[in-house]
Amino acid sequence: MNLFALSFLLVLIPVISQVTLGTYVLYNQIKLSFGKITIFNTILLFVMIFSGLDTINKDLINQNVKCGMPSASFFFLCFVIFLLFLLILFFQLLFKKRIQRNLTK
Repeated sequence: MNLFALSFLLVLIPVISQVTLGTYVLYNQIKLSFGKITIFNTILLFVMIFSGLDTINKDLINQNVKCGMPSASFFFLCFVIFLLFLLILFFQLLFKKRIQRNLTK
């Protein structure tokens, strides 16, 4: 398997985890704190980004590639995924505030 694709899939794990676990917490289907899940997924996202970059760099060294553009493209892709993660987090927090406002009425 292509290590670029594997690294990309590793970076998507925290985003998918935030969507699923965050939604479960918002609908009170699991008894975890939304903040703890968010902090865990944020830390996991940064760990996966750095491990993905390290994997790609080691693969480039093994293939004797001197150009750094594959690493730069992966870093830009991770930046876009991080922005997507923040957008998902924003909408989940907005939905959480809406639920809390409806419960107080």
